[in-house]
Amino acid sequence: MSLSDCIKCYDTPCECGWEYRGWTVERLDGYVKMLNNVIMFKKLHPDQEFSMFMSDGETEADKKLMEYLRRN
Repeated sequence: MSLSDCIKCYDTPCECGWEYRGWTVERLDGYVKMLNNVIMFKKLHPDQEFSMFMSDGETEADKKLMEYLRRN
């Protein structure tokens, strides 16, 4: 991911795929795995309240998500 908007879709992070063209298959597989784990956590815990901004401080849900991601 870049620190600025994607030059093709103007999203941060890129949502069109352009900025991932140089990634290795292994790195892409790891990214997909991480996103699938986030999806699974959110399905298992649909009512969690996450912080919106870094300046908000961590919520209990933020901490639980990171613990879940570290285990999976």
